[in-house]
Amino acid sequence: MSQTSQASLRLLGGVAEILEELAGEVECLGESLCADPDVIVRHMDQLQGIDLIAQTARQLAMLVGSDNPAAALGDVRLEALRRRLHDLVLPGNSGEMVALEG
Repeated sequence: MSQTSQASLRLLGGVAEILEELAGEVECLGESLCADPDVIVRHMDQLQGIDLIAQTARQLAMLVGSDNPAAALGDVRLEALRRRLHDLVLPGNSGEMVALEG
């Protein structure tokens, strides 16, 4: 493996770690806000948005940290994210999900 490839893998691994940390911080923020019942009542949609941000960051961390991100795309649990990323890899595929070989 070339030095550039090794540096890229280390960089992507670091990006995955940072995304995972961000997801944890966003999750903690959501949990703190949920401790106040009035906030829950007034801001349920925004709290769900915070949760979606954390989930998305975790899924992106999983992909970026994978040895084979294209193959790991099938493991993305958020359907909208999986479809969006799938369309980046295979544009013009009429929205059909296909297995990506690594």
